[in-house]
Amino acid sequence: MKEIKYYCEADQENDKITIHRGGKDSPVIANATHCLEKDGVTDIHFVDPKFTICMEHAHTYLPFFHGKHSFSYNDKKYHWKGHTALIDDETGVLIAALHTRFREPDPQKLGTLVVTPDGRPMLDLAAITCLIIQERSEEGRL
Repeated sequence: MKEIKYYCEADQENDKITIHRGGKDSPVIANATHCLEKDGVTDIHFVDPKFTICMEHAHTYLPFFHGKHSFSYNDKKYHWKGHTALIDDETGVLIAALHTRFREPDPQKLGTLVVTPDGRPMLDLAAITCLIIQERSEEGRL
């Protein structure tokens, strides 16, 4: 059995997503909630070091297409193209790619997130934003 790298739990009653590094009983590394001030934005609160990023979700109304999800980190802008590719807006460099599996034997597994060498310094950020997009999508909000 493979080691669990990240675990995501959604508390829909309190509109909160909690991300752990490792399994469910591992340390919490981030919490996410819907922004109270702006519709279509998720506030992601990181635990250590403490900082917050706001991820904007641009919706599409075309069937079988996903919207764009963007955020800023360290004065740089990034976006998830659909649900599969994290791109640096300034350079166009691929940071991470999600390879989903529709027939995954483990229903808890979304697929495989491949982080490029350019994305390694932001591994947690790539994984966390990817999980939040997937969870919000399952909630039917994206």
